[in-house]
Amino acid sequence: MNKRCAEILQLFEQKDFYSVASLAEMLGVSRMTVRRDLDYLEERKLIRRLHGGAVAVRMLGGEPDYHARTNDSISEKLSIAQIAASLINDNTVIAVDSGSTCLSLVSLLKDRSLTIVTCSLHVMQACLNSPGIKVVVPSGIMRSGEGSIYGADAVKYLSKLHVNQFFMGVGGIDATAGFTDYSVEDSAVKTTIISNASSVIALADSSKFNRITFSRICPAEDVDILVTDSAPSDARLKELFERSGVKVLYPEHKEEK
Repeated sequence: MNKRCAEILQLFEQKDFYSVASLAEMLGVSRMTVRRDLDYLEERKLIRRLHGGAVAVRMLGGEPDYHARTNDSISEKLSIAQIAASLINDNTVIAVDSGSTCLSLVSLLKDRSLTIVTCSLHVMQACLNSPGIKVVVPSGIMRSGEGSIYGADAVKYLSKLHVNQFFMGVGGIDATAGFTDYSVEDSAVKTTIISNASSVIALADSSKFNRITFSRICPAEDVDILVTDSAPSDARLKELFERSGVKVLYPEHKEEK
């Protein structure tokens, strides 16, 4: 491996995605040279090429442990949950995804009157002492560790249900790849709920920006609202949200129901 390729890998330790143009500018070489270097690194499975750039391979898998995630970015998740909760009307039907940010939302809904469709065992448990909440659960296979239900039976059941709002967790949001997750099985569940939801609301803290994980959930056009902890600073993401009609809400820019 030449020195320039090693420098490219060092850059990917700081950021998950780079365009060919940005790498060429930082390294002081032509875009053609960068493309050759990226091809070389992809052949050795060190990065993955995407249209216009590349992403670090480490971001494609390696789902963080669920319990570790519940203790990460706690204040950010709470601020996201508070905004999301303000978007929910009583006596409506919502779907709540698996994931630690979605669980933070449910913790704020315990005294509400709602029907919640979920595949998350953690969400189900959080609703045990909430008499005003009716929980609808599909049959299927449990993902150990994550505590989510997946499989053909779950997808078939969910395909028959309509919800007013779907509060969706994601593994990554990228201007090229859209909204992604770590698990193909969980992504299939999310996609099914999206198809029958009046409104899709993604919950993701800013650490998910410019990150690509293993399985694609949907393009940005399928998401109505993104609730996050801070405004995206990346120009590519801003342009994606504007072009796709995704309304971005964060603590300084929130919207009441």
